[in-house]
Amino acid sequence: KIISNELPEKLLFDILGSRKNILFVEGEEGSFDAQLYSILYPDFFIIPCGSCMQVIMRTKSFNSTQNIHNYNVYGIIDRDFRTEDEINELERDNIYTLKVSEVENLFVIEELISFLSGHLAKNFNDVFSNIKNYIVKERFDNQFNIQVKKNVVSQIKYELSLVEISEYNTKESFTDAIRNINTDSIYEKSLSLYKDALQSNNYKKVLEIFNEKGLAKSIGHHLSLKDNDYLSTVIDILRNKEQNEVFEIFKNYIPRLSD
Repeated sequence: KIISNELPEKLLFDILGSRKNILFVEGEEGSFDAQLYSILYPDFFIIPCGSCMQVIMRTKSFNSTQNIHNYNVYGIIDRDFRTEDEINELERDNIYTLKVSEVENLFVIEELISFLSGHLAKNFNDVFSNIKNYIVKERFDNQFNIQVKKNVVSQIKYELSLVEISEYNTKESFTDAIRNINTDSIYEKSLSLYKDALQSNNYKKVLEIFNEKGLAKSIGHHLSLKDNDYLSTVIDILRNKEQNEVFEIFKNYIPRLSD
């Protein structure tokens, strides 16, 4: 009998019967991001887990049961507002982050827009210029302050997660821990990061730090597609391409996993 607090028994048996290495991802079954992962990693058994915490817990849990399987097990999560230290720490457990803030941003990367422009016989320079201006100058600029604040909060939470509180000297150790978190420095670094991306009009950097859902559902008209049909159209097009060609489009934004 297979017992795990994090992994339902049925899921374990499905995994063990798949004969593929395992990839836990965010999102729901049938979602566009899960479909994209299945295209990008066709040699893996893709398991959407919902939240990033579920991906983290399940990846760690299944890696701890390697005595009952011979699979390589990985997790991929959104970058969100994670620091490089946090990203490096997660990689020790085979949990990797995207090079964009969230998986939806993969649908608006420059390389994909270039590919789609050629496929749909559109002028890439015109299409990309319009999309870039919309995402950077409108969406990102309008949410600049909110994004900075969210980044600061996320980094402070991470710093707090590293704090060790003494059971014998709880109040004092907690007070010292709070005092040692330099919130002013965190804010200044975050502000500088976001300001540099905006002022330099760095599209790739914006997609890396801009945590905003809905971008991919608002650009289809620039390619003469309905905005609501954009994601499904992209998935359909990618499904009909060779995996190497698809991976070439996304290679600078997703982790390369050993199968």
